[in-house]
Amino acid sequence: MSGILVKYNCRILPFGIWASVAIACGIALNVMYVLIYFDAPEMLSTVALVGLIALIIYLLMSEATFTITDNTIERNLSSKSALFRKNSNKIYTWNDIKSYKSGTDKGRYRGEYQFVTIYFKNGDTWEFNDNYGEQSIAFGAFLTVFLEKTKLHNEQAQRSKQEATASIHTEVPVLEIERKKTFYETIFAKILTIVFIVFIVAVYVYGKTYMSATSYFKLYIILIPGVAYMYYRTFLSSKK
Repeated sequence: MSGILVKYNCRILPFGIWASVAIACGIALNVMYVLIYFDAPEMLSTVALVGLIALIIYLLMSEATFTITDNTIERNLSSKSALFRKNSNKIYTWNDIKSYKSGTDKGRYRGEYQFVTIYFKNGDTWEFNDNYGEQSIAFGAFLTVFLEKTKLHNEQAQRSKQEATASIHTEVPVLEIERKKTFYETIFAKILTIVFIVFIVAVYVYGKTYMSATSYFKLYIILIPGVAYMYYRTFLSSKK
């Protein structure tokens, strides 16, 4: 039996963030349209929309335990919902992993958080984070072991490739696990940051006479700090 190296417990959206948001918005919007059709008060329609989205997202969440053993990486869902009962426990080997993405991001209403996304060859994707720093120690321990195991796998894959090249046999070599770029590491993020900077300068130089107090508030409190953070992440932090 393989020995357990590390475990990490957290709440996740098993269907993924975007799929879960799409499901919640789709159901909530249909309910809102029905209320509008029956001439329900606007306040009721709005509350129903926001409330249903929050409720459905909550119902789609599940407690998850991620485990790394000597030979496998596992995910166990403890939700009692029938939605996740069929695939409540998944076990993969390192050969099943296609790539991963790991880094730091910033929430819209909360601070920074560390995350990891694991992509498997069968199309499955696991994504989880340190809950905005509240579980940073446990998450960091899990991530350290994951990266160490990934490094060992890739070293084995390189040896396998070299042996396959030198051998007359046609055995398929072990494939390396690719580290995918996070958003802030992509050229798209750099271009987008420059576009935002040019936009802010243009607004400040040419649009001051048309700006209201609310516009100034959005510019100085929301837009400029957000773009400053993007500039730091795309151009400065990557050089450290």
